[in-house]
Amino acid sequence: MGMRSLSLQIRIIALVILIVGVVLALSTYLDVKLSEKTFEEDLKEQVVSLAQELAATIGTRRELEDPEVLRREMEEIRRVRKTIDRIGVFEFTPKGPVLIASTSGAIEQGAGQMEWATVREGRIIASLEKMRGQRQWNVAAPIRLGGEIVGAIVVKFSLEIADRLAAKERR
Repeated sequence: MGMRSLSLQIRIIALVILIVGVVLALSTYLDVKLSEKTFEEDLKEQVVSLAQELAATIGTRRELEDPEVLRREMEEIRRVRKTIDRIGVFEFTPKGPVLIASTSGAIEQGAGQMEWATVREGRIIASLEKMRGQRQWNVAAPIRLGGEIVGAIVVKFSLEIADRLAAKERR
């Protein structure tokens, strides 16, 4: 009987150790995922803020309609902010949004009719996308001139560095 109770004690101890191990592993996994999600949301807020700031820098219709000046300014911003993949400035016309200027690398209209309608209403749209195997925030912010929404700025912000840091942290 002594040997049997010892065997039962060993099983109970092993079960408790297993449960504690599983709980710790699950806790660590959830902590990492929550941290990554929080980091993603912080980046989203930064990109939305940046898109709003860029939209606010366009102060006149002449500025909006000068693709060379816009392109130079956008390239300078990209040079300083390495995580910006692409920037595009669109003007709203009766036929829909028209690309006025963009940084090197093609930029699509990037949004369906529903999203452009949202931007025309003065709201910002942001979506997390995967392009060429890398994640990026795609943000469109309205451009206002004299209280009227005349266009949008689209910013594609790469998460490559953030993803590398997250992968390093998981190791």
